[in-house]
Amino acid sequence: MTDIRQRAEAEIRRQLFEYALASDTHDWERLGSLFEHGRYHFCDERGADAVREWGTTVIRADARTQHVISTISIDLDEAASPPWARPATT
Repeated sequence: MTDIRQRAEAEIRRQLFEYALASDTHDWERLGSLFEHGRYHFCDERGADAVREWGTTVIRADARTQHVISTISIDLDEAASPPWARPATT
């Protein structure tokens, strides 16, 4: 495994845990930062602002979640331009 691949997989894992923590704590700034250059699947628009708006307008303040991440399989396509990955969690 190349050093670049190891770093990429470590970053993907970090972002998965950041996603879970930000969602569970209603930290919409933190969640939005993960989608600065992408689109969150619940939002019609791209970017961090769309995620922050979604979190503050759609999710009730008393809503509670507890994301659990156990088995993580990362399919990293290093040849793609730009490189991308599809994580699968159970």
